[in-house]
Amino acid sequence: MNRNRKALLIVALIAALAVMIAACEAPQVVEVVVTATPEAQEADGGPLRIYCQVKDASAVFWQGAILGCQQAAEELGPDKVELIYTTGTSDMGVEDSIKAFEDALAAGADGIVLAPADSAALVPAVQEANELGIPVVAMDTRVDAPAKLLTTIATDNFNGVMNAVVRLIEDAGGGGKFALTTCPSTISACREITSGFVAAVEQFPDAEIVAMPLACPSREKGYNALQDILVAHPDLAGVFGCSGQDGLGAAEAIRDAGSDALVVTRNCSMEELESVRDGLLHACFAQFPRLMGYKSVHAIYDHYQGMEIETYTDSGSDYVAQDRVQSYIDLGEWMGPPTE
Repeated sequence: MNRNRKALLIVALIAALAVMIAACEAPQVVEVVVTATPEAQEADGGPLRIYCQVKDASAVFWQGAILGCQQAAEELGPDKVELIYTTGTSDMGVEDSIKAFEDALAAGADGIVLAPADSAALVPAVQEANELGIPVVAMDTRVDAPAKLLTTIATDNFNGVMNAVVRLIEDAGGGGKFALTTCPSTISACREITSGFVAAVEQFPDAEIVAMPLACPSREKGYNALQDILVAHPDLAGVFGCSGQDGLGAAEAIRDAGSDALVVTRNCSMEELESVRDGLLHACFAQFPRLMGYKSVHAIYDHYQGMEIETYTDSGSDYVAQDRVQSYIDLGEWMGPPTE
């Protein structure tokens, strides 16, 4: 790759992320285009125009996914891929998600990597892409049938959450009262999280579910929900947070109430990792968004090379408690699992 070109790609990405992180105002759709050189566009009909659509580029999780998309595009080279990414400013911004997707179709996308804000609401838009023959890869969250996806690259939330909650219950003594701060059931990942949580609790005769409030991904809602739960259940044993922010809010409410309940949160950004190290969180459930983005771009490119693409790829997860948290902190934000 041309060195000036590579430098331009990196500078453009970092500058765009900085602007969006600072902006965090009313929901909007932001589009950033990383263009190929004129010479690359002329060769072999030009590079594939691949759109990388995330839910909220100001969120650390989605910054990791963008970096993965960028890494794949750089490896393939500007003569092969022109990377364009779009974003709204909310994980639950359904209208933003639909508009960004439709704009990509209208702009002539050759493929779209999509992190849908809602699994059901995006069905008509993805069906439109199906009719146009444009491959769509779902990242982190599936889109419901009858929409057709090239593949889904995501955490195995059911089994991953089930195993994490089993660890939580065991560490809490094998029983007691447990709560889940959850997210809307119209999102496939949320359904899997809830099912995994319930399946884990059902494995312990002395464990019970006392609350599953909608709080994701709000720190304030997580805090307020746990205040209410602790009034009704001061002997609460543990909480699983469906995202980092509501999990942290829940942990802060438990700390402020003087409760001994353990909190495991789903996501291990640097803030969650440091909270595990410092004892606010009992553990965090690591996901690997950078790998999601990386594999998603490669899936679209490989599809155009005539390769067979698996319908689902588990991007992996990990349970990170105090005994291993420092290895993640040393590695840095969203770089992936330690190699040890």
